[in-house]
Amino acid sequence: MVTETAQYSALHCFLNFKQNNEYLLISNTLRFIYSILLALAFYFILHCARHTFATTITLSQGVTIETISKLLGHKNIRTTQIYATITHAKLSGELEQLSRRIDTLFDRTNMQSRGGL
Repeated sequence: MVTETAQYSALHCFLNFKQNNEYLLISNTLRFIYSILLALAFYFILHCARHTFATTITLSQGVTIETISKLLGHKNIRTTQIYATITHAKLSGELEQLSRRIDTLFDRTNMQSRGGL
Protein backbone atom coordinates (compact mmCIF):
# COMPACT_ATOMS: atom_id res chain seq x y z
CA MET A 1 0.00 0.00 0.00
CA VAL A 2 1.40 3.40 -1.01
CA THR A 3 0.50 6.52 0.91
CA GLU A 4 0.94 10.07 -0.20
CA THR A 5 2.10 12.78 2.15
CA ALA A 6 1.57 16.45 1.57
CA GLN A 7 4.65 18.53 0.89
CA TYR A 8 4.91 21.57 3.15
CA SER A 9 7.62 24.17 3.41
CA ALA A 10 9.52 24.90 6.59
CA LEU A 11 7.39 28.00 7.07
CA HIS A 12 4.29 25.87 7.44
CA CYS A 13 6.03 23.81 10.11
CA PHE A 14 7.12 26.89 12.06
CA LEU A 15 3.64 28.36 11.99
CA ASN A 16 2.02 25.09 13.14
CA PHE A 17 -0.51 24.74 10.35
CA LYS A 18 -2.99 21.95 10.84
CA GLN A 19 -3.41 18.95 8.63
CA ASN A 20 -6.34 16.67 9.45
CA ASN A 21 -6.73 18.37 12.85
CA GLU A 22 -3.17 17.45 13.80
CA TYR A 23 -0.37 19.95 14.17
CA LEU A 24 2.68 19.66 11.96
CA LEU A 25 5.41 19.97 14.56
CA ILE A 26 9.11 20.42 14.39
CA SER A 27 11.38 19.40 17.19
CA ASN A 28 11.88 21.72 20.12
CA THR A 29 15.62 21.81 19.40
CA LEU A 30 15.08 23.23 15.91
CA ARG A 31 12.56 25.69 17.27
CA PHE A 32 15.11 26.83 19.89
CA ILE A 33 17.88 27.24 17.28
CA TYR A 34 15.54 29.24 15.06
CA SER A 35 14.60 31.52 17.96
CA ILE A 36 18.24 32.14 18.89
CA LEU A 37 19.20 32.94 15.29
CA LEU A 38 16.25 35.29 14.95
CA ALA A 39 17.20 37.12 18.16
CA LEU A 40 20.82 37.47 17.03
CA ALA A 41 19.76 38.80 13.63
CA PHE A 42 17.48 41.35 15.28
CA TYR A 43 20.29 42.48 17.59
CA PHE A 44 22.72 42.97 14.68
CA ILE A 45 20.13 44.86 12.64
CA LEU A 46 19.60 47.32 15.53
CA HIS A 47 23.35 47.61 16.10
CA CYS A 48 23.99 48.44 12.43
CA ALA A 49 21.12 50.91 12.44
CA ARG A 50 22.61 52.78 15.41
CA HIS A 51 26.03 52.92 13.69
CA THR A 52 24.44 54.22 10.48
CA PHE A 53 22.43 56.85 12.34
CA ALA A 54 25.41 58.03 14.37
CA THR A 55 27.89 58.14 11.48
CA THR A 56 26.09 58.74 8.20
CA ILE A 57 23.00 60.64 9.22
CA THR A 58 24.25 62.86 12.04
CA LEU A 59 28.05 63.08 12.36
CA SER A 60 28.79 63.48 8.65
CA GLN A 61 26.14 66.23 8.47
CA GLY A 62 27.89 68.33 11.12
CA VAL A 63 25.96 67.42 14.27
CA THR A 64 28.16 67.59 17.37
CA ILE A 65 29.11 64.44 19.26
CA GLU A 66 27.35 65.74 22.39
CA THR A 67 24.05 66.04 20.51
CA ILE A 68 24.47 62.56 19.04
CA SER A 69 25.13 61.23 22.54
CA LYS A 70 21.82 62.66 23.76
CA LEU A 71 19.95 61.38 20.70
CA LEU A 72 21.26 57.85 21.23
CA GLY A 73 20.50 58.02 24.96
CA HIS A 74 24.09 57.63 26.15
CA LYS A 75 25.21 59.03 29.48
CA ASN A 76 28.88 58.92 28.51
CA ILE A 77 30.46 60.41 25.37
CA ARG A 78 32.84 57.44 25.12
CA THR A 79 29.92 55.15 24.41
CA THR A 80 28.84 57.43 21.59
CA GLN A 81 32.36 57.45 20.17
CA ILE A 82 32.06 53.69 19.66
CA TYR A 83 29.01 54.15 17.44
CA ALA A 84 30.05 57.36 15.68
CA THR A 85 33.14 56.67 13.60
CA ILE A 86 34.72 59.49 11.65
CA THR A 87 34.60 58.98 7.90
CA HIS A 88 37.35 60.01 5.49
CA ALA A 89 35.06 62.58 3.89
CA LYS A 90 34.36 64.21 7.26
CA LEU A 91 38.06 64.23 8.12
CA SER A 92 39.09 65.81 4.82
CA GLY A 93 36.30 68.40 5.14
CA GLU A 94 37.46 69.39 8.61
CA LEU A 95 41.06 69.70 7.41
CA GLU A 96 39.97 71.87 4.46
CA GLN A 97 38.07 74.13 6.85
CA LEU A 98 41.13 74.36 9.11
CA SER A 99 43.33 75.17 6.12
CA ARG A 100 41.01 78.01 5.07
CA ARG A 101 41.02 79.43 8.62
CA ILE A 102 44.82 79.34 8.75
CA ASP A 103 45.08 80.98 5.33
CA THR A 104 42.75 83.82 6.32
CA LEU A 105 44.62 84.25 9.62
CA PHE A 106 47.99 84.57 7.86
CA ASP A 107 46.53 86.88 5.22
CA ARG A 108 45.25 89.21 7.94
CA THR A 109 48.56 89.22 9.82
CA ASN A 110 50.49 89.91 6.62
CA MET A 111 48.19 92.83 5.76
CA GLN A 112 48.46 94.24 9.29
CA SER A 113 52.25 94.07 9.21
CA ARG A 114 52.23 95.94 5.89
CA GLY A 115 49.91 98.57 7.30
CA GLY A 116 46.97 97.59 5.12
CA LEU A 117 44.34 97.30 7.86
